[in-house]
Amino acid sequence: MSPSPITARGEQAKGLERPRALRFPVAYGANENTTISFSTPVKIEGQALPAGTYALYAIPAASQWTMIFSKFTGDWGVYNYDQSEDALRVTVTPQVSADSRSGWRTHSTM
Repeated sequence: MSPSPITARGEQAKGLERPRALRFPVAYGANENTTISFSTPVKIEGQALPAGTYALYAIPAASQWTMIFSKFTGDWGVYNYDQSEDALRVTVTPQVSADSRSGWRTHSTM
């Protein structure tokens, strides 16, 4: 069994059996940006991020993803994405989670 891409609400990402390396960001969720808010400054992967609300983007690859926290939260997908609006970029290693309570699920194919 090999894991397929992480999808929201159990929806299978069609045609993508494994994340492929991209040079441009993809948006989380559908339609309006998925956002995350912090009421105090935080550290993500050891890097400082000021308090505020940020749009979440990712650049997925097979072994590492670039996670992007953008100051511009008014986009619809990535149509108006502008790298100059990035508040923070971090590189992370994706992991399959056994916990599906968050609404995010992983799927396996046989």
